[in-house]
Amino acid sequence: MRGLWNLLAWVAPLGAILCLSPARAENVTGKVVELVSGDSLVIEDMQGQRHRVRLFAIAAPDSRQPFAAESRRALADLLLGKRVMVEKIREDAYGRLIGKLLTTPAHCATCPPSRDVALAQIEAGLAWWFREERREQTLQDQGYYEYAEFDARTRRIGLWRDESPIPPWEWRKRKGVTALRAEPNDKARWGQGRNGLFALAEFVWRPQAVSQIGAAPAGRSPVLADYVGKHQSRNRSQR
Repeated sequence: MRGLWNLLAWVAPLGAILCLSPARAENVTGKVVELVSGDSLVIEDMQGQRHRVRLFAIAAPDSRQPFAAESRRALADLLLGKRVMVEKIREDAYGRLIGKLLTTPAHCATCPPSRDVALAQIEAGLAWWFREERREQTLQDQGYYEYAEFDARTRRIGLWRDESPIPPWEWRKRKGVTALRAEPNDKARWGQGRNGLFALAEFVWRPQAVSQIGAAPAGRSPVLADYVGKHQSRNRSQR
């Protein structure tokens, strides 16, 4: 009987987590036929149907902001006319697909899509990591996106060449512009200036996740690296 109760103690929380996890819809494959901005585009699928797509978890400069043209041009150079796959997460109120966009790696044109386009935009310093959507990302993707932004900002590439680049959601708010994207709330904006703190909270809540991300680039971000190092040292000393 005790063994049954122990089993239920593990299964019940797991079932709750699965029920609360965001549902993922089908993937969409097609060719990029139009670039709207540094984080939005149009693809045409195998049936000839066109889909408007927004790259999940990033925000490129608004069309009237500095580096908007550079961001759009970089995305065009990377994708225009190429086959891509959208790992669809949801649709927004405007009918756009919101998802993780994958393209073929630069070194292998015949390989299946595996290169994260949103991550490439962050690495080039041409988009912000949109932390408002981080809860729908895997811990590994959160780590990669965090470090990519931290690295681009540290090396002052792309939009980070400005002394104080303004995220598009803040820029629209100041200009009174209606956005096609929900703005982060005050809590999310507070977290954007504190590199690694959200991940620290994740690991306090789910310490077993440290092993999943400790070797990822996020392990080198200031706050997270310190926590991961201490946690792993403590685990080794207890063995």
